[in-house]
This record gives sequence, C-alpha cells and structure tokens, in this order.
Amino acid sequence: MNDYLTTSDTARMLKRAAATVLYYERTGRLKAIRTEGGMRLFERADVERLARQLQAETAGRKER
Repeated sequence: MNDYLTTSDTARMLKRAAATVLYYERTGRLKAIRTEGGMRLFERADVERLARQLQAETAGRKER
C-alpha cells in the first residue's frame, strides 16, 4: 500500500490544499482509484510526476 497516497498525503507532497488535489483529479491531471469505502488513493509515481511538472511550471513563471 506504500505505492498509494491518500488525498491528504498527496496534498502535503504537492504543497497544495486537499481541494486542489481533488480539482486535479476532476480535471484529469491526477488519476485516483477508489477503495470500497470510497477513499481516493493516488499512485505515488503519478504524484511525483505531477510534483515535477508543477515545479517546472513554477520555475518557468519565475524566469519571466
């Protein structure tokens, strides 16, 4: 289960609010799986990829 992160763990990793993580899921930027209880889980590799993308986007804005 270490390959999956909860919404709050994902938010901490991305340095974003949980609501933003849910937005990323709704818009297709992150894919979640659902447990039988309805909890969203995000693959660690997907979250790490998005973290790199967000960092690159932020760096690009700072260079302007």
